[in-house]
Amino acid sequence: MTKPVFIPAAGVLIGLKECADIRLQLTRTLDAALRNGEQVPEDTIESVRMLDTVGAAWANRSKLDLSSNLSSLDTPSFDPVDWISVTTAAEQLSRTRQAVTGLLSRGSLHGERSDRTWRVCAKSVAARKEGRKCQH
Repeated sequence: MTKPVFIPAAGVLIGLKECADIRLQLTRTLDAALRNGEQVPEDTIESVRMLDTVGAAWANRSKLDLSSNLSSLDTPSFDPVDWISVTTAAEQLSRTRQAVTGLLSRGSLHGERSDRTWRVCAKSVAARKEGRKCQH
């Protein structure tokens, strides 16, 4: 489970994944409003910028580079993901490549797909071998 981000000006909690999901649309909408000369409250601008920063970091799984105006944000730590191939995951789980691909497609294993190629989170494979689910 991901730790939510508290946005003081808005008084709301938003999950890190949700920040990543909504950041681009919010930023585009804010930028368009500012270009059109609309009056946008300063706390709204700061909140959208914060969501964009946190969402980008979550999407890239990188350390947050927060400016001083966001220093009060309780930032999560991000461990780099150790990726392995489907073949390696299949060997470690004593399964076929097709079975591992099915687990990835259903979300039972954490992985990422690029075109037709999957890469698998090594921690997810280790967790599955122990009978638990990865915390991604």
